[in-house]
Amino acid sequence: MTPKKIVLLTEGHGEEDAAPILINRLLIERRAHQQLIFADDVPFRIGSLPKIAKDDFKIFRKTLKQAAMRPGAKGCLLILDGDCDLDSKTPFCAKTTSVLLARIAAQEGAGIAFSTTIVFAQMEFESWLLAGSNSLAGLPLPNGRTMFRKDFTVPLGNLEASPRDAKGVFKAAFSESYKPSVDQASITRMVDLQQIRDRKMRSFTRLEHAVDQLVAAFLDSRHIVSPVGPA
Repeated sequence: MTPKKIVLLTEGHGEEDAAPILINRLLIERRAHQQLIFADDVPFRIGSLPKIAKDDFKIFRKTLKQAAMRPGAKGCLLILDGDCDLDSKTPFCAKTTSVLLARIAAQEGAGIAFSTTIVFAQMEFESWLLAGSNSLAGLPLPNGRTMFRKDFTVPLGNLEASPRDAKGVFKAAFSESYKPSVDQASITRMVDLQQIRDRKMRSFTRLEHAVDQLVAAFLDSRHIVSPVGPA
């Protein structure tokens, strides 16, 4: 059986290392690894939404086609932070922006030659990690630093709306300075996924649905593009 890879397109340095860990954890839960379905270990770091929107989404179009051509690639998953507007005239909406990007992906062959799903982390990738971090207080990181102070507790309320800067919460809560490019992957490896689910974050539910869609498409030998909006 030939391995089938999900190639990731991510926003920053931290997600570049953390996103494959998260997606592979979700795939292991679904026993997709038994079908040789994996997240590729080396994502394409594509930048923020305003960056990829420039010049009729030139960067997104180019990178998506490069990702689809990677050996073993059967599908692509774009994960961006949902913390900024598309442009100065278009306020951010996860649903409409995801549909827009999916339509652009379809113009480049998604749904016909390869599969693509679009996901926005609300408000950022660290918001997901924050939701599941209660159990990590006082635990050591692989480099020996302590992760969160022992009195650390996850903020109450809707984490997809507030705090606006989850990175800032981590920086304040870490016993030593939080370094996304170093620490994000370690937290992703250790975080309790069920705690994230328990916070009922729509964007994390969307991520899991996107993974399920890709796995089903791979197993059925078909290609999809998601989400699909009104005709």
